[in-house]
Amino acid sequence: MTQNTEQKVRTRHEQIADLVEALSDEVWLPDHKSYCERMLMEAESRGTAEQRRKDAEGYLFYNRDTGTEYLPYHPVESGECTDAENIREATRSELLSELQGAWVSWKEDRAEKDKIAANVAALEARVKELEEALGKIEYASRKDSLSETERLESVRAVVRAALKREGDKA
Repeated sequence: MTQNTEQKVRTRHEQIADLVEALSDEVWLPDHKSYCERMLMEAESRGTAEQRRKDAEGYLFYNRDTGTEYLPYHPVESGECTDAENIREATRSELLSELQGAWVSWKEDRAEKDKIAANVAALEARVKELEEALGKIEYASRKDSLSETERLESVRAVVRAALKREGDKA
């Protein structure tokens, strides 16, 4: 709610004093001051509730299937989500809080996804190395110019080299 900046803004105490003075001559009440205080508190409560309604930007609610959701209109009354739970007006501060929580979750999920992607890349590189080693083993085992013993030694040498590289990585 905005105030007209050209008018003097009275304090709550000044408003009560003015009300007491205005009512003193017209109406007889045992305690004008407490009556005026109650009237002002009621008006302030209405003003606070009205401001909350103005600040509301829609509705936040819990959907069992998807978690916390937002709609600019009431989820049950509109028929959009008839089983919505924990329905509340979405003020700017609540929306900001939900967005901050979602941002943190997204960053955590993103970090986990990046870690998985790095692991997949490392495994793909390792598979490529093992396929190359297997190709060398197959080639060494098929050399026609070598005797069977020489082919077996050639395969053993390739396997030993692959195992040595594997041991170096561990």
